[in-house]
Amino acid sequence: MFRKRQLLRLLIALILILTGQACCLPSIKIGDAVAPSRDAASDNKLIGKWAKSSSGTRGLDPSGNILNSAYYMSEYTFEQDGSYSFKGEKWAGYIKADEYWMIDESGTYVVAENLLTVIPRKSTSTVKSRAGVLLRRQNNQLEKTSYRWVLHYFAGIDDTNLILQTETETERDGIFGSNDAFPKSYFFSQKYKPDWKFE
Repeated sequence: MFRKRQLLRLLIALILILTGQACCLPSIKIGDAVAPSRDAASDNKLIGKWAKSSSGTRGLDPSGNILNSAYYMSEYTFEQDGSYSFKGEKWAGYIKADEYWMIDESGTYVVAENLLTVIPRKSTSTVKSRAGVLLRRQNNQLEKTSYRWVLHYFAGIDDTNLILQTETETERDGIFGSNDAFPKSYFFSQKYKPDWKFE
């Protein structure tokens, strides 16, 4: 509808110019030539929950010693308004079997082409026993981090991952994932749903 109206005005203007009646041209406001604006965030493919997990080796070594079987689950939630939250749960393994670390963080994020910058405003760690007893709580260092990001489909697992690449590992994200095609990267999925021990 907008395009038809604009073309009609241009046609009328051309006719008036050719017939020598340019003085009768209708006034055209600058706003008429501008298409309605769209909310850029509506096209943001980052919006939603993205999670990952990693775990250590389980079982016994050849000498019969218990191997350290740790795990770390984490999840970003990116909101359309430019805010994000982060949740992590870490168990250090059999060496500290009665300690579970929970990370809660919130802040804002900015996307500029292939660069995602996470700007935390608050980050805390809570340590609980296996029974859920609070052992201690602390504030974390705020890690403002810029990642190169891409969405990549892995046919082998039939899943699209959010891949975050940065030069050094962060305390928030833990150790890098392992993939030769994407070195120094973290791999997050929307299919994976963390099974939190503590909500």
